[in-house]
Amino acid sequence: MSTNIGRGQGQKPLRAVIDTNVVFSGLTNIYGIPNMILRAGELRAFTWVFSQEVLREYSLVGREHGIYRDMLSLIVLIRYIGLKVAIPEWLPGEFTRIEDKDDRGIFAAAYAGKAMFVTGNHRHFPWKTYSGVEIVSPRDFYDML
Repeated sequence: MSTNIGRGQGQKPLRAVIDTNVVFSGLTNIYGIPNMILRAGELRAFTWVFSQEVLREYSLVGREHGIYRDMLSLIVLIRYIGLKVAIPEWLPGEFTRIEDKDDRGIFAAAYAGKAMFVTGNHRHFPWKTYSGVEIVSPRDFYDML
């Protein structure tokens, strides 16, 4: 199966870090756009960029909300199909404007992986781009696929 599902011939698949709120929503509501993004990730319609910080956050949220088994299955899949990036020790100073430290760590994976950041958290991420990273809603990202 092609990794360019939904993309033009010769185009590389999109790279994306999927924020925890989108993953949680996708695992708990099988009828929404976030779930369709998870399915597209399984089909390799985009390159799922992750870091240890991203997987740690997914795991914590899964445990807190009683969906740890589903989250763990997803983490195993992401480790297999995704692109792991290391977060640089030095990040641009404007990263401090991202108030939530956990959000900062997940966003840093998008920065390090030169990937889009897909989030439904418009309160913490009100920008269209930040530090060179494009920030998109789940709906907009799904439409790009």
